[in-house]
Amino acid sequence: MKAYLVFLIFLLASFNLTAQLRPDALKDDQQAPHYIQLMHKEVPNVFEVERAYKLYYANLPFTKNTYSQYYKRWMLWARKFMDNQGYVLGNC
Repeated sequence: MKAYLVFLIFLLASFNLTAQLRPDALKDDQQAPHYIQLMHKEVPNVFEVERAYKLYYANLPFTKNTYSQYYKRWMLWARKFMDNQGYVLGNC
């Protein structure tokens, strides 16, 4: 019973650790929208990325694709590590 409990605690702790990892970068794609390129800057700004994303879909119908899904995952991650000006802190 103890071994089962230790295993369960270890398993639950590992889920928490992986939730803090930066989403894998997309391949270097020249056709990627501008907001994707902003995410891969040395020091990305969450507010700039969000503005570029909204501007991109202001003139186009929204389509769920690899880029839009990556944007959602990246924003969930980046908001945890940004400062008051929207810059992602450190080299996470």
